[in-house]
Amino acid sequence: MTEVIAKVLAYTKLNAKQLAERIGLDRPQAIYDILKGKTKSISPAMANKILSVFPEIDRGWLMTGEGDMLRAGFHHFADNNQGFINSNNNIGNTIDNRQYYSDSPDVLRAQIELLDERIKEKDAQIKEKDAQIRQLLSILEKK
Repeated sequence: MTEVIAKVLAYTKLNAKQLAERIGLDRPQAIYDILKGKTKSISPAMANKILSVFPEIDRGWLMTGEGDMLRAGFHHFADNNQGFINSNNNIGNTIDNRQYYSDSPDVLRAQIELLDERIKEKDAQIKEKDAQIRQLLSILEKK
């Protein structure tokens, strides 16, 4: 979850204290605990707080880190230094005068880190499957 919160911070261009204030937490400690790895998951209550302020973030991704950070159907673009979110239900509403760039260096860096982690996980799974295959082959050779 450290990477998830780090990506949320990069995306929102807020620090942990600012994010905590923005979503209505009394203290930023919960955000810091996730960033430090002390807290291993985002609670449904915290997810609801984040999503109430940033509805474009995908709930599944926020809770698991899997999938895309942004919900399907949201299109992000910048116009006159004002950030707009455009979806079927939310057309042209100004959001905090921020620009949304899905290809910003911070977002891309976070996506690369997430993909690197997935590659490492898949490599470990492949090694495990290779070991199982070798074990099965040795059993078959004995018969």
